[in-house]
Amino acid sequence: MYFSTIRICVCMIVVSIVFSSQVTIRKAYAQNKDKAQKLQALYKILPPKAAKIARQLMTSSQNKKSGFIKTYHEIPPIRQHAEFCQRNPQECRLANGNGRMKLTKIRWRQLVSINKWVNKNIIYTPEKGDVWGYPKRVYYYHRGKFRFKYKGDCEEYVILKRHKLIKKGWPASSLLITVVWDENGEGHAVLTARTAQGDYVLDNKSSKVKKWNKVPYKFRKMQSHRNPRQWVSLRPRLKVGM
Repeated sequence: MYFSTIRICVCMIVVSIVFSSQVTIRKAYAQNKDKAQKLQALYKILPPKAAKIARQLMTSSQNKKSGFIKTYHEIPPIRQHAEFCQRNPQECRLANGNGRMKLTKIRWRQLVSINKWVNKNIIYTPEKGDVWGYPKRVYYYHRGKFRFKYKGDCEEYVILKRHKLIKKGWPASSLLITVVWDENGEGHAVLTARTAQGDYVLDNKSSKVKKWNKVPYKFRKMQSHRNPRQWVSLRPRLKVGM
């Protein structure tokens, strides 16, 4: 009975701390409408070590003046992509060489046309299980003929674009699946085309192919150009020491 009472008291204290923290955070956000002020208010609420990590996560580690994305250390592969490679080994073969494509007018038109075609022909459909794969076909009847479109979420857009560009002669090492935080701070996948003239992004949110430093995203991780089964971080290691 004595220990049960202690456990109940501890639980009540923890709930009280969590609730008061949430109230404090909501008040801080309500009092500060500017994004930078919101972050500063949040840093003040967090413990020192947590605030230090949060600052590192929210600060961009990429030089936006450069035309090329900087990679850092290797990281474990994304589980969904590793499972995709097991089911589709032809999409994850080892790449040879550096794999930067010379961006001629023909190659540029290929990027633009395939980006537009895939964006137009896939119906964006969020998946419950978040399984990466080829987009599924959806058939419909139109003007006396059966036609089809695809359905899938951002990863399916990326996989289909990569597949079609490789068929056009692009080396697999120049087409890398990339994970970012989007403008709303949510996880998102895009395709990075590595060219001799710089890195470009093919995105299901835009019909335009843009330079990587012209999109409003924070870059997190991408496939290695040496091995499509391996992933690399686009941020330096966190420094958590006090």
